[in-house]
Amino acid sequence: MPFKTILVHLADDPGHMQRLETAIALAHRFDAHLTAVYVETPLSRPAAIAGRGASLGFQAAASEAARKHAEKVEAEFRQRADRSGLRVEWRMGGKEHADAIATHAFAADLTIISQLAIENADRRLAIPFPDDVPFVVPGPVLLLPQGWTDRPIAKKHVVIGWKPEKEAARAVQWSLPFLLEADQVSILTLHPDKNDKILHGTQVANMLDRHGVKVNVVDETCRDADVGERIHAFASDNGGDLVVIGAYGHSRLREIILGGTTRHMCARAQLPILMAH
Repeated sequence: MPFKTILVHLADDPGHMQRLETAIALAHRFDAHLTAVYVETPLSRPAAIAGRGASLGFQAAASEAARKHAEKVEAEFRQRADRSGLRVEWRMGGKEHADAIATHAFAADLTIISQLAIENADRRLAIPFPDDVPFVVPGPVLLLPQGWTDRPIAKKHVVIGWKPEKEAARAVQWSLPFLLEADQVSILTLHPDKNDKILHGTQVANMLDRHGVKVNVVDETCRDADVGERIHAFASDNGGDLVVIGAYGHSRLREIILGGTTRHMCARAQLPILMAH
């Protein structure tokens, strides 16, 4: 099923324009309806702000600034839509970012967010944690790395980080519109035991072949702790322009305490990542 409704998250962060540019480009590419959700809740808070009174005061001032910023972004959004002929919709949200995104993502084929950014030690983007979003959104999430430009996504080489779990299977199924357009698709299977070959990679390749997607299966040995790093390295070394992974293959608590492939890849992303839970 092609992407016919694309949702893009906008806010007062430095990456909002790269998300918008990418969303517009993809809406053109797939002839899709584009919905922008601007969340007024400030994304950042100085570390020096402490105490309930100080926090409430900062929040009120920051919210007012965000509302003014939203007006500017909406005007630019509508101007771009008028020039391009896109079908668009503008919505506002005012709660936690991940929850606001999820509220509107129930009626979207693809949700676009950005990687977490930390500008300096005194300024921290607390929400949304990008790796939280796939957990609350019912469909695929496209995560853009910081500094990503309007380069085409998934035109050259899509790399699928595969393991036989339902999250990875969903990610593959939901990424099909991208896979069908890519010049090259690789399924990378990683496992700690060199004798434990993951045959499911070949089965998935056969399934994709029936859709007309030609796939190369690469089977490697890798420690669990190094999976995220290896996927990134393989994609970067082989001209990847999209990585596809399942999110939260392990329990949510284990991911938070110990980290994991999802958190690692969201933090270190250098290429767009399509995730599904």
